[in-house]
Amino acid sequence: MRSRAAWPWTNEAARRAGTVHIAGSFEEIAVAEREINRGRMPERPYVLVAQQYLADPTRSAGDVHPVWSYAHVPNGYTGDATEAVIDQLERFAPGIRERIVARFVRSATEMPAYNANYVGGDIVCGANTPVQVLFRPRIALDPYTTGIPGRLHLLGRDAARRRRAWDERLQRGAIGAEAFAEGRLSWRPRRGSGYPRSVAEQCSTRPRRSSPSAGSRAGA
Repeated sequence: MRSRAAWPWTNEAARRAGTVHIAGSFEEIAVAEREINRGRMPERPYVLVAQQYLADPTRSAGDVHPVWSYAHVPNGYTGDATEAVIDQLERFAPGIRERIVARFVRSATEMPAYNANYVGGDIVCGANTPVQVLFRPRIALDPYTTGIPGRLHLLGRDAARRRRAWDERLQRGAIGAEAFAEGRLSWRPRRGSGYPRSVAEQCSTRPRRSSPSAGSRAGA
């Protein structure tokens, strides 16, 4: 999405923030997320806005600035959340609708074509249950090796962050490293999982009970 001139946020701090979360009150967030979990598109969805041009002015062309945004919608949502997103933006930045000069929209169902991990538009790539957070992508002393010959490793920002957390837990003894090493603690993949698998397949086959929301993005 590209807009002319700086965004007219009513909150002064938002005008200087690289990332702005738009949600209204806590009660409003609860209503919106409850609707999503029930498979319904909320009238006022949770919206995230990224204003990268504030940190990198070279992204702008004169007084035209690129802005990236997405909203929480039901997983696999086939509708167009664009107007709901803009309505939310207009609430907290009155007049922004008239300043938009161009926009590119990618719906939840189109997200897998952009990234195969985003099944149904799920940019989190699966349920963030306690077990998933602790043990994914797989249970092993070094969970970021894929098991594929040639020492292929899972890399990326989230992978690095999770690996640091994993290493810290190992150092604190929170995970039975000795049990893993001695084979006393083992893990059997779900029937039919066919490990080792590609990263995309691992993400797409994770339980989705607690991650029904998806990203319907309008960005530049």
